[in-house]
Amino acid sequence: MSDESENWRTMGDALDEAREREIAVLAGEVPWGPWRYDKPRAVLIWEQEGRHRYEVDLERCTDSATLLDWIAQVAEKSDASPEVVGNLVIGLNELFSLQSVACGSGVNRQFNPLDILNRKPIE
Repeated sequence: MSDESENWRTMGDALDEAREREIAVLAGEVPWGPWRYDKPRAVLIWEQEGRHRYEVDLERCTDSATLLDWIAQVAEKSDASPEVVGNLVIGLNELFSLQSVACGSGVNRQFNPLDILNRKPIE
C-alpha cells in the first residue's frame, strides 16, 4: 500500500513540475540554447555572443506550414548549427505543443497563435 501512495505522490510532484515549467515557458523565463521567448512581442529571439541574430514572429505562425517555413529559414542561415535549429524546434514545441496543435497525425492545422501563447497554464 505504501508503494502505491508513493507513486501517487511522485505523479503529483511530476504534475507540479510540469505546471511550474509551463508557467515559466509562457512567461518567457525559459531559454532554449540561444533562443528566448519575448512574451510582449510574441517572438522567439536568437542571440549569439551578445548579438541579435534572428527573430521568429510567432503571431505569423498560424499553421504547420508556416512553422516549418520558419524552421527552414533558420536552418538555411550560414551560422545556424544543428543545435540552434534543434533548440528552435524544442522552444516551438514547448510554446505550441506541436503534435496537438499544429501537426498531429501529419495533418496540417490552422490555429490562433496568440490564443495558445496566452493560454492559462495547466491546473
